Amino acid sequence: MNQSKDSQTLYSQELVLQKHARFDRAVTKYDSILATAPQDYKARSCRGYVLEKSGQYEAAVSSFERALSLKPKFAPAWQEKGIALAKLTRYEEALASFNHALKLEPDDYWDGRTTARH
Repeated sequence: MNQSKDSQTLYSQELVLQKHARFDRAVTKYDSILATAPQDYKARSCRGYVLEKSGQYEAAVSSFERALSLKPKFAPAWQEKGIALAKLTRYEEALASFNHALKLEPDDYWDGRTTARH
């Protein structure tokens, strides 16, 4: 996917906002990206990550699920979805999500299953 210069600028702004814990504004930036590129699975996944970091776990899971509906083999979304599910104490679902990420990218992802068990 080729991103426009505007989308790249919005991504950069979001990263700065996220670094400074301005999660509400970061989500708004991702919403701006998605308004013009609704099929951008990476933006949907990043939006989920920001929601998870801000404690909005249900919304994060929804964002990851939307990203995965667009790109089912996107391992980072499976991993992050597992983290959000674990924080919701939905451990079985979290384990399944971690396992899916590991199956897709066995060498690139930590074994999140240990987090889900705690």
